Amino acid sequence: MAARLQTHVITASVGLLALLAAGCSYHSKPSRKPDIEGGLRKEIPALDRTLSAIDMSQIGLAYAECVEGAGPPKNAKELLVNLGNLPKYKKALESGDVVIAWGTDPRRLPADTIIGYQKRAMENGQLIVLLGNSGSPQPQVYTQAQFDAAPKAPGLEGTGKQNGGGTR
Repeated sequence: MAARLQTHVITASVGLLALLAAGCSYHSKPSRKPDIEGGLRKEIPALDRTLSAIDMSQIGLAYAECVEGAGPPKNAKELLVNLGNLPKYKKALESGDVVIAWGTDPRRLPADTIIGYQKRAMENGQLIVLLGNSGSPQPQVYTQAQFDAAPKAPGLEGTGKQNGGGTR
């Protein structure tokens, strides 16, 4: 009796799964992945600043790894190898959201020299910059005035006012 009941339950389950699978594939629409991080960044400026600093820190570490290995990266493709080719870094570097002084050896520059920065300022007008720090690039938050006055690596000179006033 128990074996017969178990057989009916299994048969009914398989039939139900087949119907559900057929129904789902026929009527389902491709779902779009919501941009939760982007929405939270807009709503919580402190989160945007923190995540931006973490992203710039990762870029700085990858840059330092390149410098120690084959030399300063000459383009985004060389740097992305040390960033695991993650899409968010690829997009930021290739779109110009993050500007880097390609081919610059930070060990040959004063520690306070900017070797990279976010193109857009945060809502409060601050920028995340990447300082050379004698070979170990570190992110710092600068105001527009600090950014304008700071020494910049070759290739970044002449960068003054940035696209400010908005969030990323």
